[in-house]
Amino acid sequence: MPEADALPADMNRRIESLIRIGVVSAVDHAAGKCRVKTGGLETNWLTWRERREGATTDWDPPTIGEECMIFSPSGELAGGIVFPGVPSTAHPPPSHDKNQWKRLFPDGTFILYDHAAHLFQINLGSTVLTLTRGMTCLKTPFFLVDTPLTEFTGEVDIIGNMHTHKNAIVDINNINGANDIAAGVQLDGAGNTNHHQHGVDGVALGGDSVPVKPKFPLKIIKPPEPGEPPS
Repeated sequence: MPEADALPADMNRRIESLIRIGVVSAVDHAAGKCRVKTGGLETNWLTWRERREGATTDWDPPTIGEECMIFSPSGELAGGIVFPGVPSTAHPPPSHDKNQWKRLFPDGTFILYDHAAHLFQINLGSTVLTLTRGMTCLKTPFFLVDTPLTEFTGEVDIIGNMHTHKNAIVDINNINGANDIAAGVQLDGAGNTNHHQHGVDGVALGGDSVPVKPKFPLKIIKPPEPGEPPS
């Protein structure tokens, strides 16, 4: 086999271009192509490699400054494919734990799965969703369930206040471990029941014709509209 310097210049160029390391210099998101600076040159617009492009597809474009590899099967950079995701000092890995898979986004949001701890977590600022084999925990400033029907098959424990805008229906027993405060008329199966007094400020007595509605301490927070920053 001839020495490398004895090979034709075109063959040397092709061998050198089979696999090259570079840095993404420009991204055309509409076309799905990017340019890469490698050595002393900058490539034309090349297609980058996604995880899947079949029945299921992915969209995870490279970013400017991301280190990458160009694979050119024929040795021609014009037909190369860009493989992003080469670690560098400018973009270090988001974790060094052998048990973790972690995806970190530019705004600080991350998705994490720790297979040793059996823990899956989504962290989005002040909203954190954590799942383990025996627990699901959601911490968030506001939680909206927009559905016609919600069913709980087990017990429900509420630490704070509970406010319902319509009727509260109890099929068995209503067990009250503290004071029963009523702002209006109380009715039972026999009709009006007013044989009791209420000694709470701001709450009407049972015989009052115009009951005074007590002040409810819970502040209802309106969720932001799509595209509107949270208050």
